[in-house]
Amino acid sequence: MRCLVFAFFALALLPRVPAQQQPEPKARPDAEAILGAWSIVGLETGGKGEAEKNFRGNTFTFTKEKATLQERGYPRIEFSYTLDPAKTPKTIDLTTTKGSGNTIKGIYTLDGDDLVMTLSVGGSTRPAEFITKAGGDTETFTLKRIGWERYADKASGFSIEMPGKPEERSRRVDTPTGSATTTFLVVRHELDRVTYLVSATPLPGKLEAKDADAAQDAAQKAMVAEWDKSAKVTRVDPDGGKSPKQPAGVSFGKDLVLGLELPEVKDRVPMRLRLFVAGDRLYTLAVAGLEEGTKSPSVDRFWNSFRLGDEKKDPPRKQ
Repeated sequence: MRCLVFAFFALALLPRVPAQQQPEPKARPDAEAILGAWSIVGLETGGKGEAEKNFRGNTFTFTKEKATLQERGYPRIEFSYTLDPAKTPKTIDLTTTKGSGNTIKGIYTLDGDDLVMTLSVGGSTRPAEFITKAGGDTETFTLKRIGWERYADKASGFSIEMPGKPEERSRRVDTPTGSATTTFLVVRHELDRVTYLVSATPLPGKLEAKDADAAQDAAQKAMVAEWDKSAKVTRVDPDGGKSPKQPAGVSFGKDLVLGLELPEVKDRVPMRLRLFVAGDRLYTLAVAGLEEGTKSPSVDRFWNSFRLGDEKKDPPRKQ
């Protein structure tokens, strides 16, 4: 017993060595943390939550100079904006850059990839709390950051922006010029409830015009099968929307909207495709899933970000 007491006494006399502590990472200021693209995942007005169809696919994008609201089917609205994170609650002012330059006053919270803004859309009084009331003029937006990044496939000679790191797949695909190994890149985007897909198929040489349609039809079938082997194409329509400018070096291009029928799914699932023949490769871009998601501003970003190897590259950006 005396030995045990002595041992404790001896330990007490040893010099104390402070534990090695890792310094906590310094939080980014809100003016930096808010930059990027945000998907609206919730909207409350008049004390009640809005139906998902009223905001699904709509986005806010913040740069250092401006904030942009993009709603499906409407022209984008651009604002200059100011933040004051020193106030409680933190404040945000959005001023339209066109017309009379009205200012919308609001409050916000920002935590990593989560952003909440309560805005006084129709009045001049700044909200004091993150709630809306019946008959009031405030709206509360709940947003999630969209994690887009540029992916480059040097072997297939292209790069493109996708909402997350893609899964890579390889398949043998039959084409009018023979069997070839097609590379697929696939990303499921949960916020918009759609899947983004890209494929690249090597060709034995440059296609003649008479073979281009057959090759693109084969690529279309392969893309549908990659998304869901059980899907049946029930409708093929030309895309009525305005197509982005085709990349330099494209010989043949086609835009399509497919209606896909799936077992045990009542409604047809839309798939939008863009097919390119460039040099000795056939490229296909596709997005399939919830109809609102396939028409969201994010899809335009996907189309417009496609670059071939001989084109000027955009600088990498992560949001």
